Amino acid sequence: MGEKAATNEVIDRLVNALGDKDEDVRNGACEALGNMGEKSATNGVIDRLVNALGDEEWHVRDSACEVLGKMGEKAVTNGVIDRLINALRDEDEDVGNGACEALGKMGEKAATNDVIDRLINALRDHCIEDERAARAVEWAVCSWDGIKQLDSNAVSKLFSCIRRNRMSTLRMVPPAQFIKVFFETGNDVGLALTFHASLLQGNAVTVVENNVVIYGGKEPVKLHVSRPELCRKLVNAFGNQRKELENPLLQCQNLKEE
Repeated sequence: MGEKAATNEVIDRLVNALGDKDEDVRNGACEALGNMGEKSATNGVIDRLVNALGDEEWHVRDSACEVLGKMGEKAVTNGVIDRLINALRDEDEDVGNGACEALGKMGEKAATNDVIDRLINALRDHCIEDERAARAVEWAVCSWDGIKQLDSNAVSKLFSCIRRNRMSTLRMVPPAQFIKVFFETGNDVGLALTFHASLLQGNAVTVVENNVVIYGGKEPVKLHVSRPELCRKLVNAFGNQRKELENPLLQCQNLKEE
């Protein structure tokens, strides 16, 4: 059953089926609504899918996550986001993974400080599959408004989380994202994360007076910085981080020579 079948009558019947006593009927209704695409993304359907996130059967909850993810930004309401965040810690691993993936498909409207913070906690605590959690965190920090609004504590948690998780590559994040955020906010706490992101992404950064160029994407990103002290802080932070990386390597080399 696809988009062509998405008449109001069919959708109404499927919505009613979400309350059926038979779990297979409820699950089938979820799957059918998901196959109908954006036509089924009405307030009534979304409300019933949110209720389905609390279904006693895990596969119904998982299907509800999948359908909400397919609806994308059309499904973004405070109620949907709250329930998906709670579902991150569902007792069933598949449901937690499904909620994480759904949040990752909802676009910038869902990239709030609270969502990013809870995704970081989920990744840190390994309460959901690392690869999907890492992907959802990366999706969240792709949002300019989302990453810019993080406070110092959240930035520190994000850095620690990404540094410790081997699945975090930050490949989805624009090369200049963290550097732009630093120049916008002036928050020194994010400098270690900025360096680590450049390292993971294989970016090169040059600073000449008040001009910064980031190499790593298809085209270099050129930035003119109005506050020269921020350029100096960036250069110093990158230099200090480089020394921290070099020291263990030098120690290993000295041990081998001995």
